[in-house]
Amino acid sequence: MAMAVAIGLSHGALTAALAATVPASAPAAHSHAHLLGWSTGVLCVITPCLLAWIIALYREVRRRRAAETALQDCVAIQTALLDGIPQPVYLRDAALRLIACNRSYEELLGATRGSLLGQPLDAVLSAHPLATDMAELARDYRQVVEDGAPLHADRCLHLGDRTLHVLNWLTPLRGADGSIKGLAGGCVDLTERHQMLAELAQAKTEAEAANRTKSAFLASVSHEIRTPMNAITGMLELTLAQCQLPDEQRLQLVTAHKSALGLLALIDDLLDLSKLEAGKFSIHPAPASLSGLVDDTLLIFGPVAAQKGLPLTSGVSAALAPLHQVDALRFRQILANLVSNAVRFTDSGTVHVRLDAQAPCDGVQHVMLTVSDSGVGIPFEAQVRLFQPFEQVHGCARTHAGGTGLGLAICRRLATAMGGGITLTSQPGRGTRVLVSLPLQIASAPQPAEPAPPLPVAGCPRRGACILVIDDHAPNRLLLQRQLEHLGHRVSTACDGCEALAALDRDKFDVIVCDCAMPVMDGLAFTRAVRARGDAHHRVPIVGCTASAAASDHAAALDAGMNAVVVKPVGLQALDAAVSQACGGRPPPPSRTPQPEPAGPGQGQDLVPSAGMVSEDSSRDEAAPGARASWCAVCRAMNVQCDRIDLPED
Repeated sequence: MAMAVAIGLSHGALTAALAATVPASAPAAHSHAHLLGWSTGVLCVITPCLLAWIIALYREVRRRRAAETALQDCVAIQTALLDGIPQPVYLRDAALRLIACNRSYEELLGATRGSLLGQPLDAVLSAHPLATDMAELARDYRQVVEDGAPLHADRCLHLGDRTLHVLNWLTPLRGADGSIKGLAGGCVDLTERHQMLAELAQAKTEAEAANRTKSAFLASVSHEIRTPMNAITGMLELTLAQCQLPDEQRLQLVTAHKSALGLLALIDDLLDLSKLEAGKFSIHPAPASLSGLVDDTLLIFGPVAAQKGLPLTSGVSAALAPLHQVDALRFRQILANLVSNAVRFTDSGTVHVRLDAQAPCDGVQHVMLTVSDSGVGIPFEAQVRLFQPFEQVHGCARTHAGGTGLGLAICRRLATAMGGGITLTSQPGRGTRVLVSLPLQIASAPQPAEPAPPLPVAGCPRRGACILVIDDHAPNRLLLQRQLEHLGHRVSTACDGCEALAALDRDKFDVIVCDCAMPVMDGLAFTRAVRARGDAHHRVPIVGCTASAAASDHAAALDAGMNAVVVKPVGLQALDAAVSQACGGRPPPPSRTPQPEPAGPGQGQDLVPSAGMVSEDSSRDEAAPGARASWCAVCRAMNVQCDRIDLPED
């Protein structure tokens, strides 16, 4: 309709214009015909142009409406995307005015989007609960706009009565010319993470405290158990040594003695495991021969392997250096545990120990200790669990062999503490192979040290000495008295250090054997008091007895002036050796483990390689001379449970 009106008006205007061009003298009919022709011609020219213009205008309107719709869709999508982000996100221009934000940002500030958009930074921060953080946040914003570098920083936001720990991130927005047009920012709520970290730190502190309590408890229990166990094992040993018993009764006493020593070995394992878990286990490397350590260990296991008919073989690579910096005690402990398991779970075949080594690099040589057997083997699914404390393989022959499941767990932790590792491969029915890899520093032969001057001691007879025994525990005091009398000495007793000092004023003694931990006056204070005396007793040899296996306690006893230290339970052989050593004026070096003592019958016999022990190296065929200790004693000295395998009987 609008188009028709426009055309009609145009036609009238054109007709009037054409009429004006016709001469007045022209006939009317001719004028009208001429006007109509002109009008028709003009209309034929103008109408298509008008139609084209109208169509173009219509299309432009449609394009503009489509662009507006698309723009609205983009804005809606952008808004939906922003609102879909769970963390607060916002955009600011170069003047730090807010130009966009999402719903999380509104909820964070507790305001509507309409009241926030277009507001400068100061107005937004001062009108909402973030006012206390305004200076820090404003500094972050301006730093990004001025430096043009992204910023990530942990910030603490105070929202009313709430405190949020957030990761505040900011990144500059650049235009096509590279200039900074504003910034995009947001924050990630880390409050729960901070709370979790605080809880973990608290839990770690509590766990460490509990672990320390456990270690202290185990140490205390160890001390308390060793004291009565000293009387039990000592009296059993003394009975076996003094009495001629029927075979059945003797077997019963031997079994009880071995079980008691096995209990002490278990205590040692628990203490070692506790120290390893608490990170308080220290390694003390010193120059040592690995092949010699293997020889010493196999020398102990030879009789047991021979009793089972097992060849116990060893081999050493030619690439192995003569000496390494290694903690010999812990290396023997690892090897003894592995050989003990191999012999224990092998009924036929062989047990083989091998030392291999890689070429040295920067003075360090990677040494591989391999212990392989042809025993029952271990199922694949159970192999990983074996390195966990108290884990055993259930449902197979290994379970019925006993044990606590601590050996391999301790071996792994010891190997890790020495910078190495341990792996196990096994097939049921075909045997087991355990590989210990250790990076060890190559050591040079030590220079001979100047002999330490002996402590000034009075001479005493090898037998028939007059000895003063000091112990507050009556059973242990009686045990020491009976042991020393059995060894041919004359014994007097005292209950504590003060009573002993009074005894020294009355009588003369050749040797003093005293407990280190006593009420009233302990053994260390008593020793210092004796050494400070001005009479002849200040040179009397003193042997300390302690239930602690800690090296620091042994060193403290020697520093106080004692000539020798023995660890409970004290056997006849260990006691005799300590008294003889003290009389000779040669204090033993501080030891980190209990001194070995005999396990009953068979004490004092030389251990020599059995027929079942062969070697791939000629040097392995020579036994260390003078090795006098029983099987149980040396096992316990190396922290190996004596009840892990059947011990040879007399």
